[in-house]
Amino acid sequence: MAAIGPGMRPGAARAASSRLDRCVRTWAALAALATATARPALADPDDDLSDWSHSGHASYATYASTSVSRRATPARAEHRGLSLELTGAAFVALGATEYLGRFGLALPTRDFRVGGDGYFGADTYAGGEDKLGHAWDTMILARASSRALRAGGWRPGAAAALGAGLAWSFMLAHELEDGVDCSFSPGDIMGNTAGALFGVATELSPGLDRLLDYRLQYWPSAGYLAGLQQPHAARDRLPFEDYGGQTYLLALHALALPGVDPQGAWWAKSLDLVVGFHIENPRPEATPPMSGVVTTQHLFVGVSLNLQGLFDQLSPGSTAHAIGHGLAEVVNVPFTTLPLLETSRSYQP
Repeated sequence: MAAIGPGMRPGAARAASSRLDRCVRTWAALAALATATARPALADPDDDLSDWSHSGHASYATYASTSVSRRATPARAEHRGLSLELTGAAFVALGATEYLGRFGLALPTRDFRVGGDGYFGADTYAGGEDKLGHAWDTMILARASSRALRAGGWRPGAAAALGAGLAWSFMLAHELEDGVDCSFSPGDIMGNTAGALFGVATELSPGLDRLLDYRLQYWPSAGYLAGLQQPHAARDRLPFEDYGGQTYLLALHALALPGVDPQGAWWAKSLDLVVGFHIENPRPEATPPMSGVVTTQHLFVGVSLNLQGLFDQLSPGSTAHAIGHGLAEVVNVPFTTLPLLETSRSYQP
């Protein structure tokens, strides 16, 4: 999101932004659950996809070379069409909900604006952490859509491309609405693109998927909790807009590294190596930097608890295992990350 331009009503823009984020983040949470429970093996009983996805092959090219001669049956083709229609309809319905929440039945009349929110400067809106949020949202939407399409019979490559395209297009549409509601953010588009590409890469490379996770860790910030004491704040402010309470993590599963002995490296089953980003006292949307408030960005390398390793030891193949494993791939439990090396920078108006 960017700063509100001349002639706009800040209260209305903030309320619309709140409704928009609620739609996007709620769908992202539902999509995370779909990603967790959708089984790649449902894509086609003749694909041997479950064997491929748990084997030592590290890329889709290997899988494609072994199945290029296979052809889907008409029944599977019908399922492919239905899955694409339902997935597309879900995006259209969500997009319509966003538009109606912002503009009602009227056409936007404000001028289109570009930029104003910066990128990763400590003095910019949310200190750039909103860009990481856009990447996280788009990644989840892309992967969940890909899994839904694969469950309907689409091949992994086509499903990943279509899923990422649908997710990126949806996020583009919501950014275009920002252009006439507050401001179109090139930085948000960059975050969306990074998330879509990461989603495609992890869908098509089981080796990469086993090696890396992109997660959100959240615990309410002191400023957010204090704000909830104000009248109507609980209705207007959402946890997903509390960037001061969010930490984004790129986690590496040490157990998936070549040469790591699963029996000897006991620590690798329960710990991940992570690179994390967190901001304290971020500048709120549509407000100038606040005098006397120090905004601090933290970039760190550390370790985090690997809950996926725990879920993998509990009832493998069960629905509870699938849900737990999938959610642990995109969400990190609070207070389970320990920074070891850290650098920071601050800004005080």
